[in-house]
Amino acid sequence: MKTVVLFGSSVAVSSIGASLRACPGLRVLAMDSTPATAGEHGAAQGLAALRPDIVLFDLATAPTDFAIALWKAQPNTLLIGIDLLADQALVLSGQPARAHTTADLLQVIQRHDPHQSEDKKKTRRGPRPKRGVQ
Repeated sequence: MKTVVLFGSSVAVSSIGASLRACPGLRVLAMDSTPATAGEHGAAQGLAALRPDIVLFDLATAPTDFAIALWKAQPNTLLIGIDLLADQALVLSGQPARAHTTADLLQVIQRHDPHQSEDKKKTRRGPRPKRGVQ
């Protein structure tokens, strides 16, 4: 089961959270973004205690440095910033993703594997072909 933390109390995050709670395999928790938790250290400490796989937040209401500070503090956590005006999600795992519906977000969440980069490294390190031998 994947843990999704909804950071903040915007209408966008609350609405998406309501939809995600109905999805099997997800444990959806809310974390309010008070001044004490919105800063770099407060958010990182609060989220570390919840041990999320994914953090979902509203790009319009999150503090400017929130996403990058959190990404640096918890690099294996998938961060999804929602921008409803642009109809997009900013996925801080190195890849952007379209977010037209909750189903789109669910696909991003289900594809996320914090150990995937390690598996890719192992796959790439397979035997190399010898030069000049056919």
